[in-house]
Amino acid sequence: MGLKRRDFLQLGLAQAVVMAVPPSLTLASPAAPPMRTGPSVLQGATDDTKTQFSIVHDATQILDFSVTNAQGKRWAPDRTDLLTRERQKKAISKVYFSGLQPNQSFWLEIMEMSSEQVIDRREFRTLDLDREDLRFAICSCMDETLHDSKIWQSLVQQKPDVIFFIGDCVYADSEAHPNEAVNLLTDAKPDTLWRRFAEARCTLEIYYSDVLIPIVGVWDDHDFAGNDSNSVSYKFVQQSQANFLSFMAQEESHSSIFRRGPGVSSAVTLSSHLFLLLDDR
Repeated sequence: MGLKRRDFLQLGLAQAVVMAVPPSLTLASPAAPPMRTGPSVLQGATDDTKTQFSIVHDATQILDFSVTNAQGKRWAPDRTDLLTRERQKKAISKVYFSGLQPNQSFWLEIMEMSSEQVIDRREFRTLDLDREDLRFAICSCMDETLHDSKIWQSLVQQKPDVIFFIGDCVYADSEAHPNEAVNLLTDAKPDTLWRRFAEARCTLEIYYSDVLIPIVGVWDDHDFAGNDSNSVSYKFVQQSQANFLSFMAQEESHSSIFRRGPGVSSAVTLSSHLFLLLDDR
């Protein structure tokens, strides 16, 4: 019998807990961490001169975006797309930039138009595609009810050039609130998918890092709909795909090393390496 990816990870974590905790102690279920209120920022598919962002924020906010470098030069977006959903509290701004350079630090600045104040500022870089020693990280099974910010802080400190999310970056079929137990949802309809993705985006530390790292992702069952769900058992396939791609930032127009495949699959070419992220739903 095969061992699933998440079962393997859970087995490893369980063994680590058994080794680290004395037999006389019992482990209490951790309370779900609170959601944060500021913009949640994901830097998506990038190359040496272009990049893109997915920014989750309050639907009532009207935001403006720009990029600056250390010399004070400013770039306006090539375009900004605002994505909303009726009755949802969170919106998504997709922002695209070009004309940048590798081996420089840039800052994404987010301004709230009502106050004309910069409310968030994140450092980022593009990729040096001439390097042969690019480093990458792989993440999955990112249940925000078990979130520990130190894990993400440690990952950022390792300075990978690219992060691959390989599935279950959101558990759309479960939810929890601070000091409450996790509840399994009976389904993950389109409204639920949007809400749960927004809740995860406003919880996990990686989206609030001062230093951004390009992220490319693909889904598994929990970000698609629910445990072991697939296109046969779940009827909102197209809506789920649109939801996943809305929260990511994966347009071919702003990354020459990124190619879309069927569904949410993609191919990324880094130096002499080809990474294939396959859609198994």
